[in-house]
Amino acid sequence: MGRVKTNQYHIQAMSFKVTVILPATDGKISVKVERPADSKYLGHEIDPLDDGPARYFIGFYTEGSSSNMEADTYETGVEHFPAHPISTSFTGLVVVQNAVVARDRKRTRNGRVPEQ
Repeated sequence: MGRVKTNQYHIQAMSFKVTVILPATDGKISVKVERPADSKYLGHEIDPLDDGPARYFIGFYTEGSSSNMEADTYETGVEHFPAHPISTSFTGLVVVQNAVVARDRKRTRNGRVPEQ
């Protein structure tokens, strides 16, 4: 018998949406979060880079029940080079309380934060 997964935040999962936006040419990855207008932004985290490419963005929000939606766009600083031979993935997540309520994953090329 298969395992059934439940999400106690089902209502919020329907309200939150995250989209990883890749530039058509060389440029930086951004992330768009669509959310209920009464939810509050608590912060975000981008994968701390070691020697490899960044792999995720996590946005933290409070619950929201408004039917009015707002959108926030975040610049990640992570580079995407469509012609680069190294491929990986970059995932955008939205967390409300202790549950992931939205996710999006895109294939990227050499997603690194340029050295300053």
